[in-house]
Parts: sequence; structure tokens; C-alpha cells
Amino acid sequence: MSDASEARPSDRYLPYLFFVFFGVVLFANGMLVYAAATSWTGLRGERHYIRGLAHNQTLEAVAAQQAMGWTGTVSLDPGRDGDSVLRFDLTDKAAAGIVGATVTANFVRPTHVGNDFSVRLEDLGGGRYMARAEMPLAGQWDVDVVAEHSMGRFQVLQRVEVPR
Repeated sequence: MSDASEARPSDRYLPYLFFVFFGVVLFANGMLVYAAATSWTGLRGERHYIRGLAHNQTLEAVAAQQAMGWTGTVSLDPGRDGDSVLRFDLTDKAAAGIVGATVTANFVRPTHVGNDFSVRLEDLGGGRYMARAEMPLAGQWDVDVVAEHSMGRFQVLQRVEVPR
């Protein structure tokens, strides 16, 4: 029988294996931290804290918009030559078109930073507005349409799909 104090030759590698194991774990964690730090942040806009402080004013603006009874519908259709046609219909409580508004559409790519842009819509009459937009990327976009009129302000946010 062997003595209990005698170590097998393979036992002398155990301390090294311990450090190798934790070295691999630390390396894997480091790679995950690097990937998380250099990838997209997931934040859509700027100054989140400041906008959060103005939350009550935002709620008041939403209530005022609902009290006006206006309705806005947004559609994005493929146009010719690779551009897209943005259509916006703005009506009041009586379903009559609201004319004379200054309408702007802000396109925000929810998954990529740096491709956002704005277009101004042309008043076609009868509460219909239209603009052509050359979309830099296919996929999902958030369209924030803002209509400024002497009777009030209307805003609608809608997600649209740009075909490939």
C-alpha cells in the first residue's frame, strides 16, 4: 500500500488547473463585457432624465390632443425609383379634412443609430399630406408625424415597414 502523504504525479497539476479554469471563466466574462459595451445601447433618444422630468407636461399635451378629437392616419407605400411615399390624412371630430397645417415627419430607425432624418409633407388639400422619402435602409422605422396648425398641435407615432 502507498502512503497517504505520497502524491500522484498528476496531482501536482491541480493548482494550475484551478487557475486555468478561472482564467477561462474570466476571459469569457471579459469578452461578454466587451461585446455589451461596444454594441448598440438600446436607447432611442437623448436626455431621458430631462424628458422624464417633463412627463406631466407630456400627459397634459396628450389630453389636449385627445380633447380636440383630431385623427391622423399614416401610411408608407413603395414609390418609384426606390423611394417611398409617406401619406398622412388629418381630420377633425366631424371627419372633415384639416388644411393649412405644417406637417413634418421624423423617421427614426429603432435598431440603428445615425440613419434618422426628417421630411416636410406637402399639403394636397382636403386634409391630405404627402412626401417622398428616400429610405436609406429597409426594415422597420418609427415615423413621428407632427402637424402644427393655428387650431392646435397633433402628433402621431407609428412603426412602418420599408420593403427590401
